[in-house]
Amino acid sequence: MGEKIYDSMKKDIYIGIDPDISKSGVAIYNAENGEMYLKTMDFFNLMNYILVNSKNIIVCIESGYLNRKVNFHRNSSKHVAEKIAMATGVNHAVGILLYQLCEKNNIDVIRYVPKKGQAKMSADDMSNIVGTKIKSNPETRDAFRALFYSLPIKVKTIC
Repeated sequence: MGEKIYDSMKKDIYIGIDPDISKSGVAIYNAENGEMYLKTMDFFNLMNYILVNSKNIIVCIESGYLNRKVNFHRNSSKHVAEKIAMATGVNHAVGILLYQLCEKNNIDVIRYVPKKGQAKMSADDMSNIVGTKIKSNPETRDAFRALFYSLPIKVKTIC
């Protein structure tokens, strides 16, 4: 389960986010009808979506930076490792900014910290969970994973 900083009142929309500097993975779950929407969004469109729907949502942000060790690229050259570390740090900053946006605007938010046993999902893993074959990418699967391990969701349809 993720860190809970939200009130217990049921919300209509749950948003899972895999933060990224260019296009964040986003999973939008409608609690009323069980529909899940998978997409990628740039920072400003995502920020706007959160603010427009602020009264009706719980936001789950993947926050891998809260893990003790976040760089597992041991076999990379120094140059490659530095590039990976820079990209990872920038993506973590996006997640931190989205968390602060929610916090400052009193939007219910969870920081989802991936744990051992909650490995990255393949397309097949995700299809097995929702019960149907779906089109996804690693970013949207990570956003879905943040929701799946943080909140009690029952997906009926992927749109």
